[in-house]
Amino acid sequence: MNLIRENLFPLLAFGAGIGAARLGLAPVERGGMIVLCFLVFLVGLSVGGTPGILALMKKMKGRIFLIPLGVILGTAAGNIVAALLFSGISLRQALLGGAGYGYYSLSAILITEQGEPVLGAMALVSNMMRELATLAGAGLMARFLTPLGPIMAGGATSMDVTLPAVTRFSGADYAPLSFVSGLLLSIAVPFMIALISMILP
Repeated sequence: MNLIRENLFPLLAFGAGIGAARLGLAPVERGGMIVLCFLVFLVGLSVGGTPGILALMKKMKGRIFLIPLGVILGTAAGNIVAALLFSGISLRQALLGGAGYGYYSLSAILITEQGEPVLGAMALVSNMMRELATLAGAGLMARFLTPLGPIMAGGATSMDVTLPAVTRFSGADYAPLSFVSGLLLSIAVPFMIALISMILP
């Protein structure tokens, strides 16, 4: 419950930003890129500061990529269905909106920096909802689906915010796998957003 409560703060900050814009405050020019670089730095810090990650990746060889690959393909499939069901959302918007895989801050900044602030806001909210849904439903996923369910649902957040939920409901044995999956997805976010933008301009 504390994790869910803590994740409401970004929503409040988002609302405060909207309110500030309505009061006439303009965004800082290229400030998003500074924040983006800091977020990527934090990902690197997590990799360098976590012992055994490289050893685990070496031990599992190519199999370590199956979970994040499943997340990417499953998210894309869900986004395509959403684009088909809702006429107001284009395929490009749907795919970009979900391409953060839960990493709402990074995806929102990348999309906004491309000159699409509305789509960036949509990505922020949709990826935040993914994280909150994972925190709320991790127990049911692990019990009725598979212990990998919370890892895949959490996406990029399975390396940090949703990791305690994975450990609690799936078991401590899944924690290293959860961290690596989230790490690989965090690295994949900017490349997937660039790829989607290139294929669907």
